[in-house]
Amino acid sequence: MSEFANTERRGALVAGVFSMQGFGILFSALVTMIICHVFEVAQPSGRDPIFPHPPPSADLAWRRILMIGIIPAVLTFYSRMAMPETPRYTALVLGDMERAIVEARRVLDIDDDLLSDVEDHGANMMPPPEQYSFFSKKFFKRHGSNLAACAISWFLLDVVIYSTTLFQSWIYKSALKPPEHVNAFTEAFNLAKFQAVFSIAAIIPGYFAAIMTIDGVGRREIQMIGFLIMAIVLFCMVLSYNAMVENNRIHFPYSLCMH
Repeated sequence: MSEFANTERRGALVAGVFSMQGFGILFSALVTMIICHVFEVAQPSGRDPIFPHPPPSADLAWRRILMIGIIPAVLTFYSRMAMPETPRYTALVLGDMERAIVEARRVLDIDDDLLSDVEDHGANMMPPPEQYSFFSKKFFKRHGSNLAACAISWFLLDVVIYSTTLFQSWIYKSALKPPEHVNAFTEAFNLAKFQAVFSIAAIIPGYFAAIMTIDGVGRREIQMIGFLIMAIVLFCMVLSYNAMVENNRIHFPYSLCMH
């Protein structure tokens, strides 16, 4: 998709695609709230407190919440498979110049005379694509360092993101009722409600702020700013964690760090 965008707004387009994650988080929270409410109303046994254990219907509820996530995944997969490859990939990697010309004519606003000239002489201008396997020495020599740097960066980021997500319910517990006084569906509903509020108040606005500024600030620079703010907030949380928990002030720095 970035290859089809103009250079002035390419960063905004890529960031806009990635911002769909924010709407996905909001949608998943809404789905959780709806299903939990339906089960709580329809299952009298589900209204019992969690302690000492949740009702059997809670197992069916979370499985249905998870199954609904299949719908956007299937739609995304179908859309991607129906989407044509970029002309650049088709010409340079697949070596199919005629198909690249057809796809360029479909999606790009290029003069037909220029495309016809490329079509007539393109086969002679294009060198044959190099052939080497994914596990070859040539591949690792050309792309190994970039691939390793990308994978390690994502791994380190995910360690922070997913570890803080796992402790999300513990962070919110000071604002929730004890499990002795609520049922499983009410607790899940309240957690999803907190997530929906954070999505609307922080995640989605943050994505839109990135979309509006990424081409001006720079893609690398805006990521460095975001990681720096996350590091500062996490460091402050570590230094004063006990005090913030005791005074019920952990929610704002936690949400700022996460979103």
